[in-house]
Amino acid sequence: MDKYNPQNDLMTGIRGMEPLEMFPWDDYYPRMAQTDFLCGNADTPAVKTAFIRTAPFGGSYTIFGGLTAFLRQLHEYRFDEDVCAGLKDMGYKKEWIEFVKRRERIRVKVYANLEGSIFLGNEPMVSLAGSIHDLRIAEGMLLKNINFPSLLMTKWDRIVRAAFPNQVIEFARRRAQHDLRASLYSYLAGALGTSNGEIRRWFKIPIFGTMGHEWVQTFGEDFLAFDAWLTHNPDRATLLLDTINTLESGVPAAIKAFKKHWLEILSVGGRPFGRNDSGDLAYLSSAEAKSYGEVGLGETGVLNTNDLDEYLIIAIKEQVKQHCAEFGVPPDHTMQRLLWAVGTKGGTCYDQPALGGVMKLQEVDGVARIKISDQPVKTSIPGFNRSFFVWRGDELVCCLVCPARDYHVKGNQLFKNGIVLEKVEAIHPDNGEKRIILDEDCQFERRQWLVYDGEDFVDVSSRSTLGNVRDRVAREVGRLHWSHKRLEKPHTIKLSLTPELFELRQKMISQRVLRADWLK
Repeated sequence: MDKYNPQNDLMTGIRGMEPLEMFPWDDYYPRMAQTDFLCGNADTPAVKTAFIRTAPFGGSYTIFGGLTAFLRQLHEYRFDEDVCAGLKDMGYKKEWIEFVKRRERIRVKVYANLEGSIFLGNEPMVSLAGSIHDLRIAEGMLLKNINFPSLLMTKWDRIVRAAFPNQVIEFARRRAQHDLRASLYSYLAGALGTSNGEIRRWFKIPIFGTMGHEWVQTFGEDFLAFDAWLTHNPDRATLLLDTINTLESGVPAAIKAFKKHWLEILSVGGRPFGRNDSGDLAYLSSAEAKSYGEVGLGETGVLNTNDLDEYLIIAIKEQVKQHCAEFGVPPDHTMQRLLWAVGTKGGTCYDQPALGGVMKLQEVDGVARIKISDQPVKTSIPGFNRSFFVWRGDELVCCLVCPARDYHVKGNQLFKNGIVLEKVEAIHPDNGEKRIILDEDCQFERRQWLVYDGEDFVDVSSRSTLGNVRDRVAREVGRLHWSHKRLEKPHTIKLSLTPELFELRQKMISQRVLRADWLK
């Protein structure tokens, strides 16, 4: 068994938490790569780009998670004897197996948003450049490692913002599709900690636990159970109130137990909480806070659980304000004492359990490629591209997608082929009549970075820590206008193309041409 070794370093923790897979792909990726080899095209240079079509949960953006996990898989993977034996057993051809054995590993350059940053629908989140053979297999490694983590981080960002200024604990271990990832990426998105003890084996994430209903059942009576608990756990002074009856039994017994152990709780730095796991959480929270205040225990907090999500948290907070008014209690007296523990709906991303991130071939041998569909949302943006956020003061004007080799940013200025642009036209991908002019008042911010050079990590991403990813999430979301962060019907953030990229895309669509060198 691996040792207990909690880390702040994201890469080191992931190496411990997740085993290195032998076959980290869907089967069609290496089948295509094998056929590239058999056709003599294995070393043809190409570019593939990962993106999502629309942001999840009806939002305006997604938070990027899983980059470190993907880079670890890419960097450490080897076509060793065991892998090659498995490929033989799966029916792959001997000559290709010998080829990958000599090749030993996958070598691609990775251009990506940084972990914890936000990205938009159709923005190039990750681009891979290398031989088409290696790109096929690298895609198989990538999508699993970024889809669910990005979905989790986006969901938990919404939950954390709904609870603010109160904090949220993740309680999803029992029901999450991948409990360790749920615990890690909820914490990176801003959760206070988790109930999942196993995650502490790898990461320095705070662990929280309370009693269950069976603790009270064991004693048969609230006060006896609470008294025994606080005698031995004054530093974990959270009492579960609803095993018998919350207001008639649980709260009076909790008050009696807190008073008996109050000084001991404070002496060890604990904070008393009453926990509600059923019933009308808004009414109970308000009534409990009133009761604690009436007996001089006004610092006692209220922990709410029971199938919470961002929508229910907001609804409960609004109802708490109304109940407090009815009780004649200042709303802040209750609101500042709330703590939330979210389980199933956060850990499973209950209302949208899949992100739908895809990766498309964008370029082969320097020639742009496109994927065309009768559904405009499924038609890709051709070529090897990068994106820049465009700011005018504190306003995010748009996300501008540009040909990667022609455009770059130095300072806050946009350059094309080494010449600074004083203004540039930005065009809606599907509607040429929707255009805006980005002028000298705009500041351009680079989004994708070279994070892996085909052999090793590049400094900008190689040592992400729990802290700097959490800080990045808070910073990137925090600077968005409140209208972009609404949980329902948020304002969308414009995604625009440069004129030459818009024209190329429209020509390829109208002529139904999949490669740019076939345009008439």
